[in-house]
Amino acid sequence: MTKSRVWTIVLGGAVYAAGATLDAQTSPSVITACVQTSSNLVRLVEPTESCRANETRIVWNATGPQGPKGDKGDKGDKGDKGDKGDKGDTGLTGDKGDKGDKGDRGDVGPPGPTGPQGPAGDSAVPPVDPFDSAAQDTAIATLAQGALTLEVEGVLGTIAIGGMSRVGINVPVTTVNAPSGITYRYGDAAVAPMTLTNLAGTSAKLTGIATWYTQFRNHQSQGTRDVTLRAFDEAGAPTATFRFRECVASTFVQDVVSGSNSLGVLCMRIDAITHLAASILPEGGPFGVDIDLDAQHLASTVKGGTLTTAVTTSIDPRGESGGFLAGATTVRPVAIGPIAPSIHLRNWMLSFFDPRAIPDSPDVSVLYSNPDSGVSAPLGNFSSCFLTRATLLNPLGSVRTTGRVPSTIELVVQPTSKQ
Repeated sequence: MTKSRVWTIVLGGAVYAAGATLDAQTSPSVITACVQTSSNLVRLVEPTESCRANETRIVWNATGPQGPKGDKGDKGDKGDKGDKGDKGDTGLTGDKGDKGDKGDRGDVGPPGPTGPQGPAGDSAVPPVDPFDSAAQDTAIATLAQGALTLEVEGVLGTIAIGGMSRVGINVPVTTVNAPSGITYRYGDAAVAPMTLTNLAGTSAKLTGIATWYTQFRNHQSQGTRDVTLRAFDEAGAPTATFRFRECVASTFVQDVVSGSNSLGVLCMRIDAITHLAASILPEGGPFGVDIDLDAQHLASTVKGGTLTTAVTTSIDPRGESGGFLAGATTVRPVAIGPIAPSIHLRNWMLSFFDPRAIPDSPDVSVLYSNPDSGVSAPLGNFSSCFLTRATLLNPLGSVRTTGRVPSTIELVVQPTSKQ
């Protein structure tokens, strides 16, 4: 009983004394102390230090035996989100993987943009010569919607035209033998016959055209009327006006099956040719054409103008052939165009239908400039050129691609001589 009581007191003092003297211990795993016998006071000592005569030496472990496992504690609160870690180093390149299986065929993609136009291929059909007079007179140009309208005296309103033949004049030229050689003389000019197709008008307008044809066919006075053609650009602005006098409808055919129609028109004269200045484009081409009644023009085409000499056979006094003799030398007609329809050229055309006017036969000179080298060379100086053909609408020209009447003019002249 006494020993047990003493240990209790000792332990109480040890706890107190340990806070003050524990640092003196050299080995914290074992605690050594001396207990005074009379007072039970505890004094911590070094393990090598001896106790006094009135003290008892005691030793105990600083750490007691491991206790039983405690109960599982409550789950702690969720910790704060940690800071983002630094980017790791790039890993080593892995080994090349095995080739994958062939994938399914993809869907057909949308069509790509249209590529540039390729070079023209060979064709069994010969190219069209826009200066072929015979082809011009039979061709019909397909017009864009609203490109050309028709006005007929006595028919109310305008009628849109879907197709048009050549518009121009023809001037016959006759040969005259003079002491100085061959020269020429103008005959009576004529407006080129016109064919208009696919007239788009109301029933009343088409009936008016049919009546016009019937009156001419029946020799009625109303069968002769004035006719006006008006040309327009893509925006609907007027570009040119051609007025014809004393015209008749030589034919008018309406196809009830296809809905198409065709009107033939013959006119005695043309007395107005106007082109709006804004519709006349700058000229271009390698040919410089100087007409002495007008300013110089640039043309894309000049054809003809070569010399040709007649050949005869001489007969000697015995009636036998004496060889060849050179006859008269003439110049082939010269085709020029297209060029800008200047006021001088338009007045030249109109002068053939003015009984008070004497039409000119101007000199014409042509210069060719090579577009590659830039070198210019004269092609000829043509004297006293007689107009044989003037065209305001060439159905084989640019209208084939644009569908519209260009503000240009094309000429064919017959030179008297060439230098």
